[in-house]
Amino acid sequence: MRTVDFSAYKTGDMLTLYNFYGDKSYELGVRFLGRQELEVAAGTFRTIVVEPLVKEGGLFKSEGRIVVWLTDDALKIPIRVNTKVVIGSIDTELRAYSGMMAPVTSRVR
Repeated sequence: MRTVDFSAYKTGDMLTLYNFYGDKSYELGVRFLGRQELEVAAGTFRTIVVEPLVKEGGLFKSEGRIVVWLTDDALKIPIRVNTKVVIGSIDTELRAYSGMMAPVTSRVR
């Protein structure tokens, strides 16, 4: 998702990515949920919000969701991830960053 140009995407648009594992290729549907300004410990960022569509199996339940907030710039740094799993939910967010190969232009403050 970090290489996708989301500039023309509208809320609800779908895209398909391909994951490679071993000698197999797997389709991964991703729903574009829109843009949002988000404050985390590392700062406040303009973000792109996406939902990878998880197939049932393992730790993840088919009725659960994974939502990912990426910086709305060329780096698309994951800022926050929320997901539901069998035993509850997992919430992660960016606390700090350093050594970026380009400026983080989506940081508001």
